[in-house]
Amino acid sequence: MHSINKDIVANIIQKAREIDIEEDLTLPEDQENLSDAEWKQILAEYQDDMSYVELKNLINDLEPDQQQKIIALMYIGRGDFESNEWFAALEQARMIRIKSRADYLISKNMLANYLEEGLAKIGLSIDE
Repeated sequence: MHSINKDIVANIIQKAREIDIEEDLTLPEDQENLSDAEWKQILAEYQDDMSYVELKNLINDLEPDQQQKIIALMYIGRGDFESNEWFAALEQARMIRIKSRADYLISKNMLANYLEEGLAKIGLSIDE
């Protein structure tokens, strides 16, 4: 049902833990409508962080449908959707129209935790 590659998720989790996105990073309410330039401005101080660059490249190298699955998993891990609402979470992820889904994900200061929790909620673990 979920058809998510947990090895990819594990790599994203590992890289996300290597960057320390500020907990007080202020994001606008309507994040889905931010332009790429606005995302770059928000995350400007991380542009030279090698871990940030590696994580961004890792996410950008994924196919769009894989990126959407990662976002849906984050939504489930964050509690926006229940595990049995996978398709609704995936539909919400598809509605994000920004070019850089990587920046959208990276801006979540608890991304690694959300993804790990999302995996647990759908019955997967990166430790298996």
